[in-house]
Amino acid sequence: MLPLPDYEHFQYHFSPPELLDELVAWAKLRECERRFATYTWAESNNDISNPQYRVLLNDALSGLLMTIEAVFQFLKCESFSGTKDMEKWLAAQPEYDVLLRGLRTLRHFEAHVEAKPAAGHITVVVGGPTMRRWSLQALDSNDLKRLRYPPLSVDLLPEWNHLVGQGRNVVLFKQALEKLEVLLNRAKELKRHPGSGAPA
Repeated sequence: MLPLPDYEHFQYHFSPPELLDELVAWAKLRECERRFATYTWAESNNDISNPQYRVLLNDALSGLLMTIEAVFQFLKCESFSGTKDMEKWLAAQPEYDVLLRGLRTLRHFEAHVEAKPAAGHITVVVGGPTMRRWSLQALDSNDLKRLRYPPLSVDLLPEWNHLVGQGRNVVLFKQALEKLEVLLNRAKELKRHPGSGAPA
């Protein structure tokens, strides 16, 4: 088994220390980075053809989804008047795309409906290498009906399913953290200059 990440001397990439006093949500983004490292570690220690630590992998996935959602909840409490206010602002941000919406939707399933564990895929290419990857769960319209307010809309399902059908989890999560960093930087300016870009 590969060693755990060094959490006591962790190298952060998306949450500069000088910004921690700007928004409490930055601390949650730091937690996301640590949980992402944990998920990456768990994935690297699970052979898709014979996973030995599947429970650990799925717990790491669930924890990362939970902490990504926590970033949004912290942001709502310190930068917006409520959920509608934040969601309206998010809808106008290009970074709040199918990826972040889909991850939040999976988290809602994990919290309120059922587990959506990582799925393992092995693709054998004739004359080429065998491709192995862990993916997030595809969703359909019946899934969304089970949630009261799914962040992912029905019209975005094909894009989401293509995304998780082709992408690797570690790549998608890294992209998600990059998008969260952009959103927090933008929200930081709202806090500095109230009314400069927040929804009415």
